[in-house]
Amino acid sequence: MRYWLLLIASLSLLIQACADEQPNARLYLVAQHDYGRATGFYLDLEGGTLHDLPIILGVGDGKEWRFPQHRPGFVPNRPHHVRAVISPERAQLFLDGMLVADSPGRWQPAEGALTVNERPEWMPEVGDWLAELGTIVVTLSRGGKQVTRQQFPGSPRRPVAL
Repeated sequence: MRYWLLLIASLSLLIQACADEQPNARLYLVAQHDYGRATGFYLDLEGGTLHDLPIILGVGDGKEWRFPQHRPGFVPNRPHHVRAVISPERAQLFLDGMLVADSPGRWQPAEGALTVNERPEWMPEVGDWLAELGTIVVTLSRGGKQVTRQQFPGSPRRPVAL
């Protein structure tokens, strides 16, 4: 089956600096993937330190992964708007309305549920940052027509660790 779709994940993100620095951390902002089969996508933050924290869009084509990414040098306590667009021929990452990564190539959807705001169990470490997600919107289109649109609530307000 050939997929002609446009997937847009759009969210607001507020990153806060925390006191203790650890070696690594990961937070999936939005994901639907099977890493072993190299299918699907994920949009995440990976790293231990805020000053070089990348935002990564992992995209699987059924054979291998590609990882368009950007290291914006997040400024603490400033909201950012993140948008990922995945089409049959490319994946794009936008930050605050600007295209920051563009990766030509195919995409193979993954089976399974869409997850949002998930810290994987196998990644117990925390970084020197805390991400607070605003509203998350995922839109699916085929042939230029919107098929579905799903909105998810953001993170509950949490105190910053001292």
